[in-house]
Amino acid sequence: MSIENIIKKIEADAGRECKVLKDRASLEIKQIQEQAKNQAEKERESILRHAKEQAEKNMNKAIVSANLECRIRLLKVKQDIISICFEKAYNETLKLPLSDYLELMELKLLKLAEIGDEKVIFGDLHREKFNSNFINQTNKKLVSRGKKGELCISNTSRPLMSGFILIKEKQEINASLEQLIKMLRHKLLIKISKVLFE
Repeated sequence: MSIENIIKKIEADAGRECKVLKDRASLEIKQIQEQAKNQAEKERESILRHAKEQAEKNMNKAIVSANLECRIRLLKVKQDIISICFEKAYNETLKLPLSDYLELMELKLLKLAEIGDEKVIFGDLHREKFNSNFINQTNKKLVSRGKKGELCISNTSRPLMSGFILIKEKQEINASLEQLIKMLRHKLLIKISKVLFE
């Protein structure tokens, strides 16, 4: 075989080998591209799924937070309405006719006086009307209920707008209208809420 033929054979073999290598490389490139595409698709789906889940969580958190904020604001409005109602009740009680106010104070004294020898400090409202006549009348009613009937007006004073403070031994009972309204509010809060808001 001549050198030319050997060179041609080598060139032909090299060409075939080159084509085989090129075809194999093309196939591997396609496989790698397909794998990369599949992997990218999986990652894209994973990212989208994660983003969707995170978005749903964030949306749920936002909804819960908004609902809580609404409840807090609604509760504040309800409390404000109830406060206004009790403030109005207090102011209306302060405007009672004198006879009704004195009768209310007498009823509270008769209820709170346990022995009938307590001392009383009256508030500024109608203070001049809580005189010896008022105390004598109340004492007679205490006696008719089996109590001592020795209530007396104390010489001490307290910053008190309405009602009275009853002093028994070392204990003081605040029966001011402010305190009575506060106790009434505490006692009736659930009922009032049901009436106003259900």
